[in-house]
Amino acid sequence: MRSVQEIVDRTNLKKEHDMFGTYLDLIEFLPASEASYFLKPDTDLEEFGLKELTKENIIKEIRDYLPFAYSKAEGARGISSSRSLMHFDHWLWLLADDELLEFLHDDDNYEMYGFPVLQKIAKKYAPEMVKKYKNIANNTGAPLYEKEEET
Repeated sequence: MRSVQEIVDRTNLKKEHDMFGTYLDLIEFLPASEASYFLKPDTDLEEFGLKELTKENIIKEIRDYLPFAYSKAEGARGISSSRSLMHFDHWLWLLADDELLEFLHDDDNYEMYGFPVLQKIAKKYAPEMVKKYKNIANNTGAPLYEKEEET
């Protein structure tokens, strides 16, 4: 898991180039004193929804967002699908899940609007969703993503 200082440093780096504002995912996990630095002075921090930086809270964000991300992949929504992966990029980075980050950053895995990435994330953090959303690939006419890792 990343430290508060690492999150501050990454937020400073990302905020200048993040036209979709997904860097807010990082701010949500900062203590109020650090988060307020990045927000407008009149922002109500309670309303903003700061969360305690725990593995469980980050995984909850991933699990809660996966159905929406799958819906964007199924609808072949290019910009929305890309934005969804940007959210996962921040959450996986917070967890220091370098293996999944590497998979997410490989452009070859963006086929079918990031479906292979979503399936790999779900397999690790929400296994019950893998089968639930498996037919999305069939709906797009693309082959199912079923690469299994050897154990």
